[in-house]
Amino acid sequence: MRMIISDVNLIDGTGSGLQPFVHLVIEDDQLVEVLSSDLPQEMGNTKVMNGNGRWALPGLFDLHVHIATWHGQPDVDRYKTYQPAKAAVLGAKRIHQTLMGGVTTLRDLGTAHGVAIALKEAIEKGQLMGSRILPSDKIICVTGGHGHDVEGMSREADGPDDVRQAVREQLRAGADLIKICNTHRAPLSEFTQEELQAIVSEAHRNGVLVACHVGIEPGYQMAVRAGIDTVEHGNLPSDETIALMAERGTYWVPTVSVSRGLIDGERANMTVEQVREAVKERVEKREVSRRKSKFGIQYMTESFRRSPEVFQKMREAGVLIACGTDVDASQDREGALPMDAAKNEMKWFVRFGMTPEEAIVAATATSARAAGIGDWVGTLKKGKVADIILLERDPLDDIDAIDTVSAVIKEGVIVRDDA
Repeated sequence: MRMIISDVNLIDGTGSGLQPFVHLVIEDDQLVEVLSSDLPQEMGNTKVMNGNGRWALPGLFDLHVHIATWHGQPDVDRYKTYQPAKAAVLGAKRIHQTLMGGVTTLRDLGTAHGVAIALKEAIEKGQLMGSRILPSDKIICVTGGHGHDVEGMSREADGPDDVRQAVREQLRAGADLIKICNTHRAPLSEFTQEELQAIVSEAHRNGVLVACHVGIEPGYQMAVRAGIDTVEHGNLPSDETIALMAERGTYWVPTVSVSRGLIDGERANMTVEQVREAVKERVEKREVSRRKSKFGIQYMTESFRRSPEVFQKMREAGVLIACGTDVDASQDREGALPMDAAKNEMKWFVRFGMTPEEAIVAATATSARAAGIGDWVGTLKKGKVADIILLERDPLDDIDAIDTVSAVIKEGVIVRDDA
């Protein structure tokens, strides 16, 4: 099938600026040509979608979601029970909402009971309409490590042989990447260096990437030295680790939306003192020990305080920054869905020093490369898959225009057009 999206202002995701009033030619699922001349009088069987002067961007990415996990609903005890049927129902709803909002690709970095893999397969078979999902299946952590306490969501593994087996188990289940956790809220590495090397080598040997939840030294630098591909969160790195990430091409997924904006709802302008009190309340409600509570408060508060500084240091060092949010399938409130959170993440990038176009590149082309699929998606160039969103206003002039999505095309198929 051949389709033309006429009269759009193109922002192709490469950082090359605006191409005004062009026509996008799509055949099947690919963008095959960008025309700057007038359309021919005779179009044959070609379908024409009128862009009406809207701004065309690549579909957005969110590289860190838990699409069928929930942490905020009162009928669920986060740490003791996890209902697979409810997860599947919520996940199916969320994945459709997310696509309609313009986020065409997600990485699911931990959803229990294989639900994210099931959703991915249903979407690929046309049984559900939703964003493209790259699932990690279970999180791999040490015994008692971060993520172990949500039923069905983690695989605890110890020693080089066991962690290799854990990697293979996730791949057998259908994972597209491996997710590990190496620091929580304590100044140590959960895995040993030998275990980290075994995880990375086994994943890379099988052609998949490794995403690592990490926040603090020394586990932060140990994970980077082991060769992980994306740092998830990465709140408190040393200057040496930042330099190492730049040298090795390690991608950073800062999840600013969660670490800053969602500490207490959407009160993004909280002072450090307000954050301390909000975090203290949340930590103590979980009935952890006084020592753990004290460290958790210190860690979260320091992360909040230093986030603009760390972001600037990463940019200055040349670290590749991608878009991920750490949102889940919780309540229907603003900012809680990946389609909202990814856009909020882009706004945080701009607040922290990026230009609007740099934020767009981060949420499209850079994120596609970080996910290992940048050779076929993530920019609107000839030969790439036609994942396209249309905006009502110019996001290069004001990044808040990212909220004005009025059309979504996924793999060459119009799934939404409000025009």
